[in-house]
Amino acid sequence: MHRADPAFLRLLKGYDVSELDAHAGTAYGLWPDWRIAYVNPAWFRFADENHGGEQFRDEWSLGSNLLKAMSAALLDFYRKAYSACLEGGRTWTHDYECSS
Repeated sequence: MHRADPAFLRLLKGYDVSELDAHAGTAYGLWPDWRIAYVNPAWFRFADENHGGEQFRDEWSLGSNLLKAMSAALLDFYRKAYSACLEGGRTWTHDYECSS
């Protein structure tokens, strides 16, 4: 299973991706058009723990548009946050409580 687009990893030159890979929370990277370019192992672990199964792996792998996963109530919040990251070339950390 692919977890990173090689072109995306080249953009992270100088950054220790193993830190993201080892992080207990989900971590992911996006292309400017909102497609998923990187996910860490916790991405799939979270899905497995919440019974996402193969359907999750099929629908939310590399190249999937992350915004399609957002509810209407959260879409504007995430779109603004990700836009600021993409425009400013910086990372964003957001802790959230998942009711599942």
